[in-house]
Amino acid sequence: DYCIKISEDSEGRIWVLFSSNGLFLYDRKEEKFNKILLKTDQAGRFDFLDFNTDKNERVTLSHRGGFIFYDMKTEEYKTIKYQQPSQFTHFYHLIKGNLLYINGNHLMVFPDTISGKQQPSFSVFNLIKN
Repeated sequence: DYCIKISEDSEGRIWVLFSSNGLFLYDRKEEKFNKILLKTDQAGRFDFLDFNTDKNERVTLSHRGGFIFYDMKTEEYKTIKYQQPSQFTHFYHLIKGNLLYINGNHLMVFPDTISGKQQPSFSVFNLIKN
């Protein structure tokens, strides 16, 4: 297992993502990291690739089998099954709201709000390298 990413959100909380052990949040009072137990309908081991937090306490995680959209306030989650290789990955949250995700030569655009029972829609673009 290895650390994929360390990030600080807009509330000053420290998040750490490990490839196999998943997501942890630092508790400043206890001075320890607590594992975030993700409720998901996907079974098995995850090979995590990246994560993003936003100002509304939502966490988006990517893994080799797809995506998990998790709302910390409501503890609701959405999943997208999408096979993806372990390549360079990165999330970027636009000021206007959309969430961009790059994996290798694929650019995916997700809406800012993912709610309801339906599967979230997203766009996939192939990036051409010169």
